[in-house]
Amino acid sequence: MNNIRYYHALLLCFYFSLGYAQERKYDVSAPIDLHETGINKVLCMKNGNTVLIHFEPAKDVVVKVFDSTYREIASQKNACRVLDIHKIEDAVFKGLFEINGAAILFIEQEHLSKHGLVRVCFNATDGTLIDEKLVGESKSISKQTNFYVMGNKEEDNYAILFCQDIPQFQDCKIYVAYYSNKHENIKQVPIDVDRKKYDYLEVNDAELQPNGICISLGLAKLIENGTAHGRLSTAPVYDHHLAIYYIPKGGSTALSAGAHLSNDTYPFYSNYTYNPFAKTINLLLLSYKEVEYQYGLQWLPSTIMQHLLFKVDENNMAVDFKWIKNKMASNALKQKKDTSAYTNVLSTNPVAFLNMYAFEGLPINMYTNENGLSTIISESFSMYGERETQVRYNRYTFLGYIGITQFDDD
Repeated sequence: MNNIRYYHALLLCFYFSLGYAQERKYDVSAPIDLHETGINKVLCMKNGNTVLIHFEPAKDVVVKVFDSTYREIASQKNACRVLDIHKIEDAVFKGLFEINGAAILFIEQEHLSKHGLVRVCFNATDGTLIDEKLVGESKSISKQTNFYVMGNKEEDNYAILFCQDIPQFQDCKIYVAYYSNKHENIKQVPIDVDRKKYDYLEVNDAELQPNGICISLGLAKLIENGTAHGRLSTAPVYDHHLAIYYIPKGGSTALSAGAHLSNDTYPFYSNYTYNPFAKTINLLLLSYKEVEYQYGLQWLPSTIMQHLLFKVDENNMAVDFKWIKNKMASNALKQKKDTSAYTNVLSTNPVAFLNMYAFEGLPINMYTNENGLSTIISESFSMYGERETQVRYNRYTFLGYIGITQFDDD
């Protein structure tokens, strides 16, 4: 009797699997003849083709092209001359865009103690190498230049932010270079920064939207030096500032605004959108700092995170801000948890309590529609704080909840 039930259950599972297979909404292509090791970059073209670029150290760059039916139509091996394929593992990929019907890849590499930005152009039809060029390079090891590539989502062009910061001399040269779809340098817009007032400068974000370019700079002034005494070290204290620069579409000068962030706010990176309803610039700033809490004899790693939303008027660059505290998301987490466990975790491990019952999200992206409604998608920075067992060997994980925050113009 038990055998009959077993075969009956197995038959039901078989029928369920057939029904699931018939409702499948995806297709799997044939295996691709590429090594599992290496770095892959994928770009979907406007004509329906898909370009796959495969990098392996000390080997030619492989470019494969697939049509809209996922069929491979071209495969090429390209030997690069300007791009150093031997140092591809240490390279920084700055962007992959479709420009003038070609796949344009930007890679930042270090060569002879200099930072350089390499632009590589691939044919999106047959995968051949069209051109490669060194777009920019730092002058020396003491005068490094950082590059931020911004692709235009509506027009067929792009822009690059060049930032050469020299902390020891408190000197900085920042400008935005605009390029056409034929990679011609159209114009350059300087970014004026009073670098003498600050000890450190960092570019938090540089992004191009249809209405213009917004650049945010994190500036810091040293107030008090830190002292090191083992785990009881005292961190230095900085006075933080935020500088916002906006270049309207077609403009030749950058409009500026600023905000004093005090000592307890640490600008890390920001997201930028444009509100066409109120004609304002929305800038979401993430304040982030890694810290350690002493709980008894234990030192527990944690973070200090805050979110500030700056609303900047497009006409007069007047700045207003509000804090985003994710209270509704935190309350939703508390309602799903057991109240007894809530008290136990709070009394035994305050850091684990914050990770389990308070939503602290890292902003992934932000959108603003034509009616002024903004949406922020965040992923929680949740550390695994339970005791190690024989089953679990890694110390912690950062996979957590996804939060969606919506707010209007006010």
